[in-house]
Amino acid sequence: MSEAVVIREPSAVAKSDPESILRYAIDKGADVSVIERMMAIRRELQQEQAKAAFDSALAAFQAECPVISKQKEVPDRSGKTAYKYAPFEDIIAQVKHLLHKHGFSYALDTDTESKDGWVIAKCQVTHQGGHTDVKTAKLPLGTKTPVMSDTQVYAAALTFASRRVFCNAFGIVTAGEDMDGRIGKVKPAGPSTLAPDRTELKALAGELWAALATVRGADKNWKAANQWLWDEAVIGDQEEAPNLTPARFKEVTAKAKEKLHELHKL
Repeated sequence: MSEAVVIREPSAVAKSDPESILRYAIDKGADVSVIERMMAIRRELQQEQAKAAFDSALAAFQAECPVISKQKEVPDRSGKTAYKYAPFEDIIAQVKHLLHKHGFSYALDTDTESKDGWVIAKCQVTHQGGHTDVKTAKLPLGTKTPVMSDTQVYAAALTFASRRVFCNAFGIVTAGEDMDGRIGKVKPAGPSTLAPDRTELKALAGELWAALATVRGADKNWKAANQWLWDEAVIGDQEEAPNLTPARFKEVTAKAKEKLHELHKL
């Protein structure tokens, strides 16, 4: 009977290098079961090191990434600017050099579970160290206009969802033009924004405001409320309360109450 080979504690250098661990076992003439265990240890260490490199690179990327300004204007029926947003191509143009610098690549796709009324966008982020992370965003399809086909409605929702999931994956922040240049922060809306201009909307705004009591905090403006509505995909990032139509107020309030009910059950 051949004498069993005992693998003793490897050196500190070997423990810090997955390849050294495997070579150590082979050099000692270990049997197959020991080699397999050492290969498993090597895989685990490689995965841990890749995840640590990913986290470190993402933190460095976020430290250098600028706040993306919303420059694209969307007019209302009167021709005035209703809101602004940052097109996906503008975001990519401003961050692609940082993605390359910190070793990131990404791939966008749609989930096969996307169903009628919803679109699910996925962003797969891969670091040059080997670790991959996948983020997902599920958003409702937008309102169809008379000139839009079903395909165009879906494409518009997918573009919006892809932009949102990309920003979520990398921690990218977008902001409007109302910036305080001295401190680089978005100016909060004033207390007067609590009430819509049109009297007929006050009751609807009040109902939504009351429904969001547990998530909007103590501020007397819609900033925190809108942030929650955006984060939970109750409204799109091109919408903002209290600047909603009566019909949209009812939809948003109903969806917010449903979402809050689900959260409170957890």
